[in-house]
Amino acid sequence: MAAQLKLVGLLLLLLIAASVVIAAETVNGEAKEGCQERCGDVSIPYTFRKNDQPHCYLSRKFLVACDNSFNPPKLLLGEGNVQVLNISLEGELRILNHVGHDCRTIFSDIDPPYSNKPRLKSGWFNISSTRNKFTMVGCDTFALIRGKIGEEQYMSGCMSLCNNISNVQNGSCSGNGCCQTSIPEGLSAINLTMGSFFNYSTIWEFDPCGYAFVEEESYFNFSSNHLQDLKTEEMMPMVFDWVFGHDTCQVEDVNNKQITYSACKAKSTCNRRETGWGYLCNCSEGYLGNPYLDLGCQDEITLVLVPCGTMEMAEQVVKDVPSITCK
Repeated sequence: MAAQLKLVGLLLLLLIAASVVIAAETVNGEAKEGCQERCGDVSIPYTFRKNDQPHCYLSRKFLVACDNSFNPPKLLLGEGNVQVLNISLEGELRILNHVGHDCRTIFSDIDPPYSNKPRLKSGWFNISSTRNKFTMVGCDTFALIRGKIGEEQYMSGCMSLCNNISNVQNGSCSGNGCCQTSIPEGLSAINLTMGSFFNYSTIWEFDPCGYAFVEEESYFNFSSNHLQDLKTEEMMPMVFDWVFGHDTCQVEDVNNKQITYSACKAKSTCNRRETGWGYLCNCSEGYLGNPYLDLGCQDEITLVLVPCGTMEMAEQVVKDVPSITCK
């Protein structure tokens, strides 16, 4: 009988431990009450929300739209056609961005040249300088990227030349088949243009096209196969930085006293963005949830009291659940 009681006690303790873990996961609610939480596979945290739910977003720059004509539905940024893949409360917005193509063929009367010039208006958001790269692929190709940093115009470029596929090194974007450069801090509203030095006339058998794109760096790893395979690639993921406001967390009043000036709610901290302007809110240490919501940051783990004898029985089992104590 004593052994059975010990077993029952152990099972109860394990159930309590499991409930603590579940509680820690469920306090991380991101949606405002009465607001749509998802669009297809994408979670929509407050501050972002649909246009027909004006009480569900902090400002119009956080507007999104759910296009239900697709299966699954697609989440679109603002009132445009930029597809959103993920929204992080850590200040990142992952989207799909167009790939630029510049293609030639010796049979131009049958298969005419094809090229496009991708443009992206980022609105209130900057293109992440830490998560993205500007990449160009081709063996007879140059590409320019133009944009704005604040009110200043920005332009940079890449070029790549190679006479033979054997010159191309997989995993390298140093100028033979692939060229890559960093994204400056604060870049927005990009425009890509491309061209060829010799119209691919000497290399068209293995490389009839050039490509240019701004992409999430971790997504793309160059291979010589991309000289052909990118012809069918229309979109690649890219990351925006988002922040709340153009201001700092605090401003000085007329008496030079610091006053709070942020959208951060209780049990959260305001942190100036490390790159670019504006600030983000984060739940304070020991709390989880959405720092932009009232009561959005809650205890990470709820304290659970159990009989001391039971605690001693299963000491090894619950050693990783510090919130369990005995009385």
